[in-house]
Amino acid sequence: MTQEKDMTAARTREELEDLVAGLLEDKMMVARGHVDRETPVGVYGVDSVTRTSLISEIGGKLGVGLDMSAFGDNLTVQQIAARLHEALGAGGEADDTYEPV
Repeated sequence: MTQEKDMTAARTREELEDLVAGLLEDKMMVARGHVDRETPVGVYGVDSVTRTSLISEIGGKLGVGLDMSAFGDNLTVQQIAARLHEALGAGGEADDTYEPV
């Protein structure tokens, strides 16, 4: 197991929120710290293509497979981080069919 994989298992929900918010800010070209973690990501203009790309990038960074259908545009950064945290706690893989985009 690589050091990166070891770090993945130790991620807290707060660290996952930071990751999700940072990637969302990058994708939507929003200044750091301007994404409200309690606001649905759709408010920031996230469409299905951007959402798929965002979830794919998160999965790639964490080294896990993610079920894209579990992440709708009505979810908040906090809710996405909670789902990621749950997936990581369940053995690190939420979906064996993960394919990077």
